[in-house]
Amino acid sequence: MTAASNNSQQRQQSHYSLPDYDSNGELPLHLIALPPLCTNDDDGTSNNHNNTNEAVDMLAYGGGDGHIYLLPNYSNNQQQQVVNSSSLSNDNSNSKSGDMTSSKLTTPILLASYDDIPRSMAVSSDGLRLVIGFESGETRVFFYDDNDENGNVDKLGVAHHPFVDVGVVDKAIDKANGAAETNNSDDDSEDDDNGGFFTQSQEQSTSTKFFHGPRSELAIRQLAFDPRSSSTSKEYYLAIGSESGDTPLRVVNVYDAETARQQQRESVLISGADANLEPPSKEDFIKIMMKITGDEKETSLQADNLYP
Repeated sequence: MTAASNNSQQRQQSHYSLPDYDSNGELPLHLIALPPLCTNDDDGTSNNHNNTNEAVDMLAYGGGDGHIYLLPNYSNNQQQQVVNSSSLSNDNSNSKSGDMTSSKLTTPILLASYDDIPRSMAVSSDGLRLVIGFESGETRVFFYDDNDENGNVDKLGVAHHPFVDVGVVDKAIDKANGAAETNNSDDDSEDDDNGGFFTQSQEQSTSTKFFHGPRSELAIRQLAFDPRSSSTSKEYYLAIGSESGDTPLRVVNVYDAETARQQQRESVLISGADANLEPPSKEDFIKIMMKITGDEKETSLQADNLYP
């Protein structure tokens, strides 16, 4: 294999497509990074127990198919793990039969499928709460207080966020390993018939822990956690933006199902209209709106109108 042809293959391997992506822009593609879990030690201090091979998982969702993809992220320790397992020579031309090749492991994985369409996702800064907002107005809150942050490890020894089903990841690794055993060339015919994506996705396990958060009458548009949220304070304040004209923006503590139900009953609205609880301060309102809209001018006008 010449250096030129090898470089050409590497360029091709660094690109992949999402065939079911809605290209007209009505339902855009979104990316979200899942941080390593941050738990609290016995003294109450937060602690990131980072496995040496732990990766930051990157998810992609969008379009009208209800799919969530795990994007490849083999940088740093994970890239080194893949290279070590493949026993490649300097020109990448002599991988041993049965070895894993890094090119096959750069294929995105269809991680989860839903009948409803995910419109927004948010994860708390400590990784212990993850929320999905759907086209129907439903929200699901996944919680991981009891998870072992070093227990969700794939076959390459890489630890993942507990939202990631390592069973699905391991199947992708097995598939890549099988392809390497039968064909060391990078023939596209070895890939699944889905634009290069592994498609052995399963519905999320029934053991996955989540509860239903506040529901809106219309589609969820954006979700954002207060970055000060933590399991220590038992406060995970989530801003929920929707297309609903009556309650376009709510702020709810989604620490658990009870706190979410309690504040939903009490109608904690960003405007404070008909709310039984004290609305947020002007400063907090601006922070929340900037996270959701990113429009400083419009946020300032709304804040001045609500807080004369």
